[in-house]
Amino acid sequence: MSTKSGNIVIHPIPLCVVEDFPRASLHWLLPVPLEDKVRDFHYVWYLEGPRENYLVDAGVTADRFTSRNFRATHIQTVDEGLKRLGLEVGDIDTIILTHSHYDHSSDLRRFPKARVIIQAAEVEQIHHPFPYTQSRLPKDFEQLFEGVRFEVVRGDTRIDDGIDLLFTPGHTAGGQSVAVKTADGTAVITGWCCHRENFDPPAEFKAKGFPFTIGASHVNPVDLYESTRRIIELADIIIPCHDDESRVVRRR
Repeated sequence: MSTKSGNIVIHPIPLCVVEDFPRASLHWLLPVPLEDKVRDFHYVWYLEGPRENYLVDAGVTADRFTSRNFRATHIQTVDEGLKRLGLEVGDIDTIILTHSHYDHSSDLRRFPKARVIIQAAEVEQIHHPFPYTQSRLPKDFEQLFEGVRFEVVRGDTRIDDGIDLLFTPGHTAGGQSVAVKTADGTAVITGWCCHRENFDPPAEFKAKGFPFTIGASHVNPVDLYESTRRIIELADIIIPCHDDESRVVRRR
């Protein structure tokens, strides 16, 4: 799907899919059978901005997941995805890093010319990972960021006409979502790992008083809850970052 507003276009670029992601990981402390699996898609998004070419996140390849014993299917490399849009990695001026997890940051060094916009709290988490998550970090985690030209921001930040960064911590300490003004309203690419059913959960969860749910992976569940609620209240269109086909959720 592409969403256009004036001279801003959002192009989702699917890279790979994990075929057997545990669905229970999507719904913290809620009754989901451990054997339930969902397809977990991994993207970058190209934003054709008014003055620059932006990429939201840097991408990952399927072998990152197969090495961790997931069933993963390759779709395309980030280079191939950009080529289909008539671009090369050198054409990207700015990468907006939603958060530092390896499935969003693995290909950062493929873009040596780009500045990488990141929240200050996320830089701190890179250097001092939350202890609970350390065992899940890849062995080359620190190397993913070597030589990367960071531009550090703090909190909500406007980076171009119609493109705003929203500080949405919880999944990580310095997660940020990307709000883009479109012809259909404000579209937000979420800055934490989620699916459409987090925003439109099963009826049995709604009956229990959960109009939306948060995932099991977080450093602060209260922050993640508030970040999720904030995006629901703000966005006309929500783009959950791991949903199939990057389908848009309309909230109003």
